[in-house]
Amino acid sequence: DYYSEKCLEYLSNGNQKVVKGYRWLYILAVFIGPYMTVSAVWTIADIFNGLMAIPNLIALVALSGVVVSETKIYLKRIGKAS
Repeated sequence: DYYSEKCLEYLSNGNQKVVKGYRWLYILAVFIGPYMTVSAVWTIADIFNGLMAIPNLIALVALSGVVVSETKIYLKRIGKAS
């Protein structure tokens, strides 16, 4: 909870209303969770873990040109050093 709260605080530029809303959702989940089946809890956890990959995939696509460019520069430098 703390880690995700700090990430949300960073992403919302310190907007405490957003952080407090997240805290309330987290508290609600704590009270609802025990009444769900284990299978449902794991399914929800898997869905949210999968959703965390989306921003990373977007960043990978957006930065792929930069990575290719920097890799070529690095390989040229390594080739000259040998």
